[in-house]
Amino acid sequence: MTSQTLQKTLEAHVDFFTAHAEQFRLWLPLWRLLAEGAPVSLEQLASLSHRPLNEIQAELPSLDVRLDREGNILASGLSLVPTAHQFHLGEQELYTWCALDTLAFPPVLGRTARVISSCPVTGKTIRLTVTP
Repeated sequence: MTSQTLQKTLEAHVDFFTAHAEQFRLWLPLWRLLAEGAPVSLEQLASLSHRPLNEIQAELPSLDVRLDREGNILASGLSLVPTAHQFHLGEQELYTWCALDTLAFPPVLGRTARVISSCPVTGKTIRLTVTP
């Protein structure tokens, strides 16, 4: 991927977040909690986002999340559920839903990540470090 293609891709992610600013107010605290490596309860998300629980419950369907049987959040772009795109924050092994998310999350979280993914064309393993 050329640096120009990468730049355009990251700009598209920023544009997406700008267009969905209200959801981003919940996504960012959610991603920070998921980055700790454990399922996130709605109460935790309400507390960290400084929003009432009933507001979190009402907003949840618009966040595109994956839940466990107890109703805890397992994924929303950043995932505790294994995918083809590994995302390491320190010793914490996480995953992302797509390869481009592995490039977007480090700046969003303000953390360096080690990424292990695969090329969709050649199938070769890609390993890189992404810094904020």
